[in-house]
Amino acid sequence: MLPLSLLKTAQSHPMLVELKNGETYNGHLVSCDTWMNINLREVICTSKDGDKFWKMNECYIRGSTIKYLRIPDEVIDLVKEDVQAKTRRAEMNKGNRNQQGGNRQGGQQNNRNFGGLRVIEMVGLAPSPLCGMLLADFGAKVTRIDKVINSMDVLYSGKQSICLNLKKPKGIEIVKKLCRNSDVLIEPYRPGVMEKLGLGPDVLLKENPRLIYARLTGFGGDGRGVYADRAGHDINYIAVSGLLSMFGRKEEKPTPPVNLAADFAGGGLLCAFGICVAILERYKSGKGQVVDCAMVEGAAYVASWLYRSRKLPVWYGGRGENFLDTGNHSYDTYETKDGKYMSVAAVEPQFYEILLQGLQLDPETISQYVDVEANRKTFAETFKRKTQKEWCAIFDKLDACVFPVLEWDEAYKHEHNKARDVFLNPKMTGGVIVPNPAPKLSRTPAHSCAESLEQNSVDMAFNVLSEIDIEKNEMKKLYEDGVLILGDKDLRVIEMVGIAPAPLCGMLLADFGAKVTRIDKVINSMDVLYSGKQSICLNLKKPKGIEIVKKLCRNSDVLIEPYRPGVMEKLGLGPDVLLKENPRLIYARLTGFGGDGRGVYADRAGHDINYIAVSGLLSMFGRKEEKPTPPVNLAAGFAGGGLLCAFGICVAILERYKSGKGQVVDCAMVEGAAYVASWLYRSRKLPVWYGGRGENFLDTGNHSYDTYETKDGKYMSVAAVEPQFYEILLQGLQLDPETISQYVDVEANRKTFAETFKRKTQKEWCAIFDKLDACVFPVLEWDEAYKHEHNKARDVFLNPKMTGGVIVPNPAPKLSRTPAHSCAESLEQNSVDMAFNVLSEIDIEKNEMKKLYEDGVLILGDKSKL
Repeated sequence: MLPLSLLKTAQSHPMLVELKNGETYNGHLVSCDTWMNINLREVICTSKDGDKFWKMNECYIRGSTIKYLRIPDEVIDLVKEDVQAKTRRAEMNKGNRNQQGGNRQGGQQNNRNFGGLRVIEMVGLAPSPLCGMLLADFGAKVTRIDKVINSMDVLYSGKQSICLNLKKPKGIEIVKKLCRNSDVLIEPYRPGVMEKLGLGPDVLLKENPRLIYARLTGFGGDGRGVYADRAGHDINYIAVSGLLSMFGRKEEKPTPPVNLAADFAGGGLLCAFGICVAILERYKSGKGQVVDCAMVEGAAYVASWLYRSRKLPVWYGGRGENFLDTGNHSYDTYETKDGKYMSVAAVEPQFYEILLQGLQLDPETISQYVDVEANRKTFAETFKRKTQKEWCAIFDKLDACVFPVLEWDEAYKHEHNKARDVFLNPKMTGGVIVPNPAPKLSRTPAHSCAESLEQNSVDMAFNVLSEIDIEKNEMKKLYEDGVLILGDKDLRVIEMVGIAPAPLCGMLLADFGAKVTRIDKVINSMDVLYSGKQSICLNLKKPKGIEIVKKLCRNSDVLIEPYRPGVMEKLGLGPDVLLKENPRLIYARLTGFGGDGRGVYADRAGHDINYIAVSGLLSMFGRKEEKPTPPVNLAAGFAGGGLLCAFGICVAILERYKSGKGQVVDCAMVEGAAYVASWLYRSRKLPVWYGGRGENFLDTGNHSYDTYETKDGKYMSVAAVEPQFYEILLQGLQLDPETISQYVDVEANRKTFAETFKRKTQKEWCAIFDKLDACVFPVLEWDEAYKHEHNKARDVFLNPKMTGGVIVPNPAPKLSRTPAHSCAESLEQNSVDMAFNVLSEIDIEKNEMKKLYEDGVLILGDKSKL
C-alpha cells in the first residue's frame, strides 16, 4: 500500500503531522506500523490556535488521531521508483503468490516441524498471541481472527489475520468454514462467549471431529468454580493459585514478576504444550478434543516443584527468608559502583568458596549460614567498590555462579547472547528487540517470523478467504455489508538425573502418558518430581553402566540430559553416538547457557537468578527503587527450562512423524526465559512502558495493579487496569472517583488504598469483591490455595491425603477426551523393583542384577528384596 511505503521510506526524514484536533507536530520520523502509529524525534509542537509552542525529544502519535501528513517530495519520488520496480518484478514472477505467502508463515526451513498445521487464533491479549507465536515460529500456519485492527498486538508477526464482525451471521459462517479446514482453534474468552456466538466446542467439533479446541482463560473454560465468570489479570491468577504468596523479599508485600508466571508460563506456553499433546494423541485416535488451559492451575502446575518441595530443608522460613527467594546472602542481586547489578547464586559450598575468593573476603569470617544479614551488608559494600564491568572481568574467570544483571535493551549486545543467537538483530525487526525461538532443534530449527513485521490487511484477508473458496470479487460485498473489517506407541523417555528443570520436563511428559525412566547417579532424596517415573541408579564411571544407558536409549524415543557441554560426550553418550545407534531418538539438552559449547558462558555453572540476569529479564523484576528480585526459580528453571524443553520435544516428535528422524533439542534457559517472555521485550515501544523498573502499570508502578495488606496480615491482589474495572474497584472500596484518579497522584492514591485495605480482613474484602467484577482476588498462601472453593471446583490440586500430605498441583491444561493423570497419587518407590523393571526391558534378568550390584554398576537403596 502506498501510504505505508511512503512512511517506511520516510524514516529519518523530516515530517509534518497535523492531528484532527488541530495540533501540529514537526519532527523526524523514527518508526511507524501498519496502522500508521508514528514515533517522531526532535519534535516541535504547535497548539491548534498557533499561539503556543513546545519541544519534545520524542513523541508517539496514534494513527487514528492523524488528519494528514506532509512528507518531502524526494521521499515521494523514491517511493514511486520503488513501486514501479516492484510492479515489473511482480509481472516477471506471476504464480508465486502462494510460495511467498508460505515464506511469511515462517520460512521454508521449519515447515517440517508444524508445516501443514493450520491454526485459528481468536484475538486476545498477550497469552493467546504468545501461544499462536510459538506455533507459528515452529512452522504452523496461524490465522488470527480480529474484532478490530489491533495496534497493541506485538506478537502478530508470522500470522495472517482477518478482521471480522462477529455480530454478523456471515462473519460467524466464515469462522466456521475456516475451522472446518483447520487443526487447532485457540480462544481466550470467558466461559459461554464462544457458545453465544455459535462457535462452542460442541458445534465446531461436530463439524470437524479432528479439531483441537484450545480454551485459554484465567479461571477455566468450562464454567466450574466461583471465579469462572470473573475478569482478572496475571497478578490475580497467581494470587488464587498460591504462587504469588511465594514471590517477594522478606518483610515486604508479595511482588508479581510482571506478567510472566500466569500469562506466559502457565498460559501461552503451557497451552501450546497441551496442543502438542492433543495433536500427538490424535495420531493414534484420529480425534480432536478440548484443551482447557486455565492460568490459575497452569501457573501452579509449572511451579510444581515449589509446592512439592516444601518439606525439604531448602524451605525454613517465610517469604524472602529461604535460599531460593533471596533469604540467604549467597543467592541475591547486588548493586555495583556504576548503579548496575550483579546476580549471585553461589548456593553450593564449592561455589561459595570461589565467590569469596573473587570478592577477596575471608572465609573464616564470612560464613554462608551464620550472620546472614551482616554478611549481606558486607557483600553489598564490597560490590559497590567496583563497576559491573570490573566485576565481570574478575568473575568471568571464576566458576562461582556470578553474572551481570543485563538490562532488557542491552542483553542482545552481550557476547554470550550474540554467540548463541539469543536475540534477532534489531536492524531486522524495525528496532524492536525480539528473542529468537527456543529451544533450538538441530535438524529442523524454528525460524522467527518477526524478521518481517509489516502486514497488509487486504492481502491477508484475500489469502484467508481464498482458503475457503471466497473469491476476491466477493470481498468487496463482505466489506460493504460490515462483515469484513480492513485495517502411535507409548512414548519412552530416558531422563538423566538433574536438578528441578529436567525432572519437571520428565514430569510433564509422564503426567501426559509417557513412560519415563530416570537414570540416577546416587539415591536422590531431593527429587520431589519423581512420581510416575521408574528409576535406576547406575555408576556411570563403570563401562557396564554406560552400556546399560546405551541399550535403554536404543529402545527409547527421548533422552533428557541436563549437564554442561561435553559431559555426555566424555561418557561416550553424546548425540553423535546415540543418534547413530538410534536415528529416531530426540536428544534433549537442557542447560543454563546452551548445550553446543557456543558463548563465553557455555562452560560456566549457574542458577535461575544468573540465567534471567544474562537474558535481560531479571532487570524487569522488582519494585521501584529496589534492586532486581527473582521470582524464586520460576522464570528460567521451570518456564524457560523444563516446560519449554517439553514443548520442544513435542515439536520434534511431531516432525518425526513426517521424516522418521530424530534430532537434538538444545534448550538453554537464558534464551528460553527470554523467548517465553517475548511480549515483555517486543512491547517496549507501547505506552504501557513509560518508566524504569517498578514504575509501569504491569510491574506495580500504578496503584491499580498491586498487592495490599489486610487487617489480619494477609493480602489482596488488585489488577483494575481497565477504566471500567477501576470504577468498580473504587465502588467496592467506597472511595470517591472524583478524588482518586487512576493516573494522577499515584503514590498518594497507593497510600489511600493501603490504609483502606487495612480496615478489613481478607475474608471481609472477599465477601465484598466476590460480588463485584473488579479484578480483585485474595492472595492465597501456598498451603491454603488447595482448600479454596474455586480451586476445589476446578481440581487445581490433588487432595493431600492422597499424596502423603504433600500439596501437588494437578496436571494442566485439561484435555477433554484424554485427560492427563497425575502420577503423584502414588509417591512411594522401591529401588529394587524399579531397577528390575528397567533392566528387564533390555533383557537383563534378575539373577544378573546381583552381579551388577556387586561390581558397583547398580546402586540400590533398599537391598532387602535383591
